[in-house]
Amino acid sequence: MLRIKILRYKKSYDFKAFPEKEDGFQNNWKNNSLDDLILLNNGEEIFKAKCQTVANYCFGEMFRAGDVAFGASVSEGEFTIKTFVPPRKFNGEIHAIIKTKTVDGGVIDRNAMQTTKDGFQNGRWLIHNKYSFKLGKDTNYAWSAGCFILSSKDLERFNSVLKKIRGKSRRRNKRIFDGGVEVSGVFVILGFGIALTIGLLSFIAGWKSGRARLEEEIAEDAERKAADKALYDAEKIKIKREVFKSAEDKKKKMSNNSGRDKFNAVNDILRNKD
Repeated sequence: MLRIKILRYKKSYDFKAFPEKEDGFQNNWKNNSLDDLILLNNGEEIFKAKCQTVANYCFGEMFRAGDVAFGASVSEGEFTIKTFVPPRKFNGEIHAIIKTKTVDGGVIDRNAMQTTKDGFQNGRWLIHNKYSFKLGKDTNYAWSAGCFILSSKDLERFNSVLKKIRGKSRRRNKRIFDGGVEVSGVFVILGFGIALTIGLLSFIAGWKSGRARLEEEIAEDAERKAADKALYDAEKIKIKREVFKSAEDKKKKMSNNSGRDKFNAVNDILRNKD
């Protein structure tokens, strides 16, 4: 089963280069395209790319009143995309974001639109690229009014993955992945918690590595002690053997029948006594 995951980092909300100045193209470019768009197939990651999900294009014709300037951004939680919808004024093959809410509480309907209290419609919320028809290429920064924006190259890669899956579905006579098919998704906001988790995991990994090294050193020390003990035991046996041999020689000298030989043997022992 296909599923999309969006990871938004809290740093993405800090998009104004100069907080004291007004919103605009000259000011809202900071911390651009930090978020991750991930496509999963049966839990396995098959696509990942950086994208812009925070509504930094919140001025001019895209201005909307609210408690926060980026209120048109899709909020944390579940959402759905409708694949390969008509591009209209956008470049390339695009997808609609539907059945979810925005940060300011607005509901995005099945048509990727919002209806205001006065009955006006706002929209569409889409996944598209940052291509500029005026420039004939991608803009340096992604400008989002609530959409998920990829580079042109990454959107092409994303679409290629979807089409590849569509081809496999056709060959297996399963549900055909054509335009309008919906894919569920989840939106997660990451901040200091993820940094703490990463730091904790790094600490655990470092501790395990250090512990493994300590255990290795303990094992090496045990091997050295065993080798030293073996050498000591061998030398001890050698010394005992030499002592016993010397004692045996002395015993033989003392056991001779000649009194003179016994006298000489005693003198030798006394002379060699430490």
